[in-house]
Amino acid sequence: MDCKNKELDIYIWGILITLMKKFLMITITVCLLAGGVNAFAYGINSFTVYDAQDNIVHKITAKSEVNALYLLFQESLQIAADEALFTELPKDAQVLYRYVLSYNYGDDEQYFSFIVYKNYPLCRIPQLQEKEDIPKELTWKLFKYAYEIAGKPAEVKKQLSYSAKNSYIRIYDDKGSLLLFIAGEKILDMFDTLFGKDIAEIEIEERNLKSLFTAESVHNGREVLVHYSFMDDDKIMKLYLYKNTKEMNITTDTGVLKANLSEEAYRILSSPKSFQKEFEKRR
Repeated sequence: MDCKNKELDIYIWGILITLMKKFLMITITVCLLAGGVNAFAYGINSFTVYDAQDNIVHKITAKSEVNALYLLFQESLQIAADEALFTELPKDAQVLYRYVLSYNYGDDEQYFSFIVYKNYPLCRIPQLQEKEDIPKELTWKLFKYAYEIAGKPAEVKKQLSYSAKNSYIRIYDDKGSLLLFIAGEKILDMFDTLFGKDIAEIEIEERNLKSLFTAESVHNGREVLVHYSFMDDDKIMKLYLYKNTKEMNITTDTGVLKANLSEEAYRILSSPKSFQKEFEKRR
């Protein structure tokens, strides 16, 4: 499958329902998997976790847990693209765990590895398929929450916040520590109400695969206050709020949308407690 010729529908949740932009783009998670397909399209089976000596230390087979962990790695890739966190692997990097993802591709079972390191908060995908604009291997810095989860495979089920039934969000501070987790159907309506109309006419800046690996940070020198990750099946959207400005960035792996928040929207979104209160009103 040629990713460049695949038309991808970008439904950026409730706040972007009126946009429904379509991009002829490569998405980072589609083209990194063997065969150039999204693992969710064929079904992901399990994660087998190996230690530095290649001993199996844990296996994750529950579908909801496997999906959630895969999305966490996918989320970390998108944040790396947003914040220009791709890097070279240090020569003294020590393997902590190797997460091997098993998934179905047609009638065959395929495998894909995420390697996490002991002395650096890094993740690496080795031996990528040969495609234009894709490096042979990929190394990036994991944000704090992702590194904490990946560093304790036996505790993923207990520590990873996700929902198998509803869309959900995780809210992080500027260091990537988890501040709040919320799941529920009303999430979409809430964001559409807060600023959906204000951004309906704003054009999304397209991103291609090459720019994901080489572009500068989307923050442009601004200090992140909090950032949101929105999960819906295999779709991820990031929303970044900044200190001392009401500007925000909304990103997917195929586009960036820049907008300004109203006073009220900024007040609610900049405070996880205020956001939670607003969410509870709508339940």
